[in-house]
Amino acid sequence: MPTEVPRIAVFAAVFFAALIQSTTGIGFGLIATPFLLITLTGSSAVQITIILSLVMSVLLSVRSYQDCNRTVLATLMIGGAVGLPIGLAAFRSVDPETLKVLAGAAVLLFAISVARRPVTTAPTTPKRPSPFLLGASILSGAMGVCLAMPGPAVIGPLRARCDSERSVRATLFTYFVAAYGAALALQLGLDRITAKTLWMSLMLLPAMVIGIAAGHVLGPHLSPQQIKVGLLLILLATSITLLITGLPEVLW
Repeated sequence: MPTEVPRIAVFAAVFFAALIQSTTGIGFGLIATPFLLITLTGSSAVQITIILSLVMSVLLSVRSYQDCNRTVLATLMIGGAVGLPIGLAAFRSVDPETLKVLAGAAVLLFAISVARRPVTTAPTTPKRPSPFLLGASILSGAMGVCLAMPGPAVIGPLRARCDSERSVRATLFTYFVAAYGAALALQLGLDRITAKTLWMSLMLLPAMVIGIAAGHVLGPHLSPQQIKVGLLLILLATSITLLITGLPEVLW
């Protein structure tokens, strides 16, 4: 690992990202990937993020699967599968800076959708999936392949369709197993995953597992309002970062 970034800083980033993911439902890739991009090549950073995210999603979904909204999950799976080839085509044809700008705009829109939804008006019974949820899941599948970020696109619509925060997180975690599994399969097909990448993933696993455990301890003590604020901060920080780094290259 290069000396510019201390090893402890990368471990701390993975720990914090896992803690945020286990309490809010999203955030691991948004926090961990920038640190990994500094220390590794782009492909290795994305691959490590996908591997760790897949392992974490399996661990979290095993614990919470019984609380997931299966009707909504089916919509996410269908839309995500439709989005996979779209994301792959975008990854191959659109330059990285343009992808950043598009992703930043999309994440900003979904941050607005989270902000507009009152915390206290969760449906007493699960609603049927809407075309908006299906469209968001298609975008999620595409973003999962080209940016390793399937979560931001669906978090707003998902919160509007599920009847509790437990259901939101359980449905997300179960969906992520399929989303990151498909992303890893595509990475294996498009680019060889090296032994160094696998070794780095193995080294970072303990920090991730400890972060998950800390999230399970912290999560029950957070109110829906605090979770909403955390989600908004993650989404806004992500969209601003993507737009700031991408717009100058696209415009000039």
